[in-house]
Amino acid sequence: MNFIFDIPATVFFGDNKIVETGNLLKGFGTTKTMIVCDKAMLDLGFVDKVISSLEEENIEYVIFDSVMPNPTDVLMHEGAKIGEEKNINSFVAIGGGSVMDSAKAINILLTNKGKIADYEGINKVAIPTLPLIMIPTTSGTASEVTSVSVVTHTKRHKKMVIAGQFVGGNIALCDPSLTMKLPKGITASTGMDALTHAIEAYVSKWASPVTDAIALKSIKLIMESLEEAVLKSSKISREKMMLGSVTAGMAFNSALLGLVHSLAHPLSAHYDTPHGVANAIFLPYIVEYNIETFGDKLKPLAESMGIEIGGLDKKTLADSVVNKLIDLSEAINIPKLKSLIIPKEDFKMLAEEAMLEMSTMTNPKETNVDDLIMIIEKAYLR
Repeated sequence: MNFIFDIPATVFFGDNKIVETGNLLKGFGTTKTMIVCDKAMLDLGFVDKVISSLEEENIEYVIFDSVMPNPTDVLMHEGAKIGEEKNINSFVAIGGGSVMDSAKAINILLTNKGKIADYEGINKVAIPTLPLIMIPTTSGTASEVTSVSVVTHTKRHKKMVIAGQFVGGNIALCDPSLTMKLPKGITASTGMDALTHAIEAYVSKWASPVTDAIALKSIKLIMESLEEAVLKSSKISREKMMLGSVTAGMAFNSALLGLVHSLAHPLSAHYDTPHGVANAIFLPYIVEYNIETFGDKLKPLAESMGIEIGGLDKKTLADSVVNKLIDLSEAINIPKLKSLIIPKEDFKMLAEEAMLEMSTMTNPKETNVDDLIMIIEKAYLR
């Protein structure tokens, strides 16, 4: 048995962990930090909490609040230019996956120079980056615990995956209280992103006993809490969702992912579809496509999803897993592919681009363009 398990960040989990930002940065010897966020974080007052903790430690700061969903290479270079001009020597990212991925990318540019496209792939970042504290405000991407940054190449309309050493942050402050007022749509889409991470990591070609255990725990937490978090936003459901998201990230950081992400990336890059929505659209049909390869993993997966397996035969059990995923998406109002108005003539292009995605290599079943077109069509007809 051979495997590698790794996460880049130390995790601090619990309510009000945000107030520890300044003290933790001080431990790195930082004097001036860049706060990476979007304008919603300013409006919600979350950035003010970070600023208060920085001021207590006499740490200067610069705010970069231009991050948008599906962040682009152009934006990363703008952020790096500001960071260089202001002589910052650390980062704080507060927000969702786009914000945290942006902070990672800007950090890479500030220390390694060049263009962000130079670092597409695995272990292309050669020089250690500056201290980075990440504070997630959604329960989905788990960027706070992964050595991955995803940035859209503007001219190529492609989501670049930048992964490996020196990409991740140093500390993750996981504060479930920050997600209590998250809108239903964002809760739903980011939650399905987390569930996709866990399921794809569990069945990945690079899965290990460690990632299996963590992924199954993540799936259980998310299946128990996502619908409640969307509809009622209780404290316990929010706490379970953030823990489920973090553990899913721990699993996929080592096991990597599969065809759901391979299809989701071009869909988001070309049509600006939210990443979690894109994942949720394809998840049931990729699971259905892959399920013949699950073998002994099918029953533990079904059990973690809350399915009573009893004396169900393999076919019925497989159908139950797929139907449960479809039912969950419907219960939390995930948009259907057809509603996104994607031209049918683009299906082949999406499939061809998915074949080139990094996640395709760790999918448990080999695939081809025709099979991927079939999957897209199935999701479209839902």
